[in-house]
Amino acid sequence: MAACGLSFAPAAELLIQIHRGYAADCGRFRLRVETDFQGWRAEVRDREDNQLLYSAHRCSLQAAKAAAAEIAIFRASGLLGTKRPEVLARQLPWAEYW
Repeated sequence: MAACGLSFAPAAELLIQIHRGYAADCGRFRLRVETDFQGWRAEVRDREDNQLLYSAHRCSLQAAKAAAAEIAIFRASGLLGTKRPEVLARQLPWAEYW
C-alpha cells in the first residue's frame, strides 16, 4: 500500500519514530489508533481475550478513528459475525451499475 501520498523512501537516519496513539473502550471492544510509517493504523480488539479483530491503515487520525468505530458497530450489531470486513465484501453479491 502506498504511504498516503509520500513519494520518497525515508533515509536510514529517520527510522527512529515516536508513536502517537489513542485508545477507547466501546462495549466489548478496545479501539486503538496509532501512528506508523504508513500514516495511522486502526485496530479493534476483543477486550476479553485481546484478540485482534480488525486492523487497517488510514491517512488521517479522523479516518482511522472512524474505521475502528465502524467495525465496532458492525461487530456489535452481529452483521459481521466472525468475518473480517474484507471477507464480507468479497462474499456479498455485488451488482454492477452504470
